[in-house]
Amino acid sequence: VCLAVFCQDTKYYLEDGCAATTQALLAAAALGLGACWVAGDKKDYAPRVAKVLNAPSDRKLVSLIAIGWPESTEKASKKDPKEIVHQEKFRHG
Repeated sequence: VCLAVFCQDTKYYLEDGCAATTQALLAAAALGLGACWVAGDKKDYAPRVAKVLNAPSDRKLVSLIAIGWPESTEKASKKDPKEIVHQEKFRHG
């Protein structure tokens, strides 16, 4: 299955569409499905996707979400937070 997330072209369409995409990914995971976010915003294929799906002209493609049954349900091993958390600051100049 592929979900296409379109939003009305407003000031915060990208933020709204990204929030919707995130919720769809979480819902898929909760159902035991595999999902992958594919960029849509400002991609050269966005107008073709909109045309194929007959999307209204005031909508912008934010993302495509591929959803299916995963080959494996093995969980990735978790790293120790000390390996991935850094408490540094930006240095200017």
